Amino acid sequence: MPRHDNPPDRLLGLARRVWPALATLDEPERRRGLSEVVGLAYSLPLALAGLAWLSAATDAGLLLREWPIFALLAGLSALFSYLSFFQFFQRPASSYDWASSSLQPIVVVSAVLLFGPTAIWLDVATELISGAHAWRRQPLAIQRWNSARNRVFNIAASTLGFLAGLALYRRLGGQIPPPQLTPASGALALLAVLVALAIQVGLFGPYALLLRRLRLSGDLASGALQYVRFVVVVSLPPFAFAILAAAVYLQIGWGAYLFFMAGALLASLLAQRLSGAAERSGRRSGELAQLERLGRALIAAPPDALALPAALAAHVPAMFRYEQIEIRLASGQTLLRLPERTAPVEGALWSWLFAGASASSYALGDRLPWSERPARGALAVAPIAGHATGAAIGGIYLALYSQVEAPAAVLPALQSLAAQIASALHRAEEHARELAYQRVRQELDLAAQIQASFLPAALPVAAGWQFAAALEPARQTSGDFYDLIELPGGRLGLLVADVADKGTGAALFMALSRTLIRTYALEHPAEPEVVLRDANRRMLADAHTSMFVTAFYGVLETATGRLAYASAGHNPPYLLSLCGEPRRLGRTGIPLGIEAGAAWQSCAATVRPGDTLVLYTDGVSEAQNEREEFFEEERLLASVQGSRGGSAQAIQAALLAAVRAFAGAAPQSDDITVMVVVRAAE
Repeated sequence: MPRHDNPPDRLLGLARRVWPALATLDEPERRRGLSEVVGLAYSLPLALAGLAWLSAATDAGLLLREWPIFALLAGLSALFSYLSFFQFFQRPASSYDWASSSLQPIVVVSAVLLFGPTAIWLDVATELISGAHAWRRQPLAIQRWNSARNRVFNIAASTLGFLAGLALYRRLGGQIPPPQLTPASGALALLAVLVALAIQVGLFGPYALLLRRLRLSGDLASGALQYVRFVVVVSLPPFAFAILAAAVYLQIGWGAYLFFMAGALLASLLAQRLSGAAERSGRRSGELAQLERLGRALIAAPPDALALPAALAAHVPAMFRYEQIEIRLASGQTLLRLPERTAPVEGALWSWLFAGASASSYALGDRLPWSERPARGALAVAPIAGHATGAAIGGIYLALYSQVEAPAAVLPALQSLAAQIASALHRAEEHARELAYQRVRQELDLAAQIQASFLPAALPVAAGWQFAAALEPARQTSGDFYDLIELPGGRLGLLVADVADKGTGAALFMALSRTLIRTYALEHPAEPEVVLRDANRRMLADAHTSMFVTAFYGVLETATGRLAYASAGHNPPYLLSLCGEPRRLGRTGIPLGIEAGAAWQSCAATVRPGDTLVLYTDGVSEAQNEREEFFEEERLLASVQGSRGGSAQAIQAALLAAVRAFAGAAPQSDDITVMVVVRAAE
């Protein structure tokens, strides 16, 4: 029959009867707490059965007679237990577990072979004493439950395993103590030890399967396999040496036995130091290796930030012994959260970290500055600092698996990880800016092409006249424009204008102004002042902007040379004759786009044979050199006078060359437009 209820939820009501605060824990800790309650419920009946069996088999008289020896053995047992060593192993889901062991079985097993089941109380007493010590130094309830479950399970495994092994030993003819050590008696003792070890290891299997069935720890069974492998490999030598220790006592006496134990204590101390050193060295090497692999992966990945979460998920889990790790950006994006089923880290931490906190570590029970609560385990945090400002753009939270080493030891690797993430994010930002710049550049290039199409594709041809015009924008787009408009009756419209702004907005306003002036020029072919008036009104009606345009618009009669013009605040063109001073064609009104009721006067001039008319924008007269001096109109006239007699194209080229030579290395600050009209001499 299918089952639809959730076993952890159903168990929660039962577990709360013995641990009321369990329901208030976060989801990951609540499930872990449930597994501890289940483990204690599994172990307690076994431990009680083992203690009852042990009590029945205990020789109280032996304890009274040999209490000094038992006191000495108890001290040795506690000392060996204190000098434990450990090993980490990784579960399939990238989580970690660890197993510890010691050479304490040398004392207990040798005592059991010498004094019988009564000596098993040595192991029980050691577990109770170490459990009480752990209870006092572990402030969190979940850790105390874990310690209690471990101690009760160890008592059950020890009593049942040793008693079963002794029972087999005696049934096969073994004696306590053995009269002498022979190959046969040694093999019999070893068989009993193997049976005890098999029972101790075997009791863990049903517990792992129970947790998996209850869906409290899906990968514990695989972890248990590695745990069993560790226990078997590490525990077999002490059990075998225990037989040798018993033989030393029987053959030589207490002096040799204690000397043997002193050597075992030195070996135990060395194993403890080596296991810690190996773990620390392995961690540092692993951190460096994973940081290097992560760096290579980030370099090989596309420059955008899309590959960053995948790279972190591939390399960070093997970098630290963690219970939980979360990497979050100040924008709210979570780059990594492991295990995935865990709830997000509280927001108070991120607010504190993003406010300018530095990388910090906290041991179990330390008060956390962002919540004022004690730490529930060893953890470390580090900000991810932005390259530009140094302000936190993200952070890393790391809850360590255990307290084998000080949490501060992981800070260098954590800060290096933060720096790599910051570098990857900076690279992604630079890539995004480059893409945005390229898009804008492409759009501006297209705008420049469109704007260039507004200019005359070819200059008009009229007998006795030469025309030249050029526009050099300071940017991709220009606010300057010029036009030569062929009008009825042999007339030609000459237009040079400048929008009082730069950039794309000025280019768009230029397109509007050029279109309006050309449109009204065709409607009023002989009235330049009317063209400017109507264009101004329409400009103000259609474009709601603060931009304005200076413009010179003249109507040239190519047959007579008469020029009727109107100037909307534009730089005055110069009419240069073969004899006489240059004539300035001054302004006849304000710029376009300022006042809807504005009007312009029309003036007239005559371009005689041999005369030169030069129209320009302020990009010519106001061009600056490196000393911030202006080109000014005097240099303009000098350049044109110096090239008189040449073609319109030559005069224009000479003027532009003079401007460039004057500016030198100074950047061009404004658009430059020049139009030259030359009437051939008779």
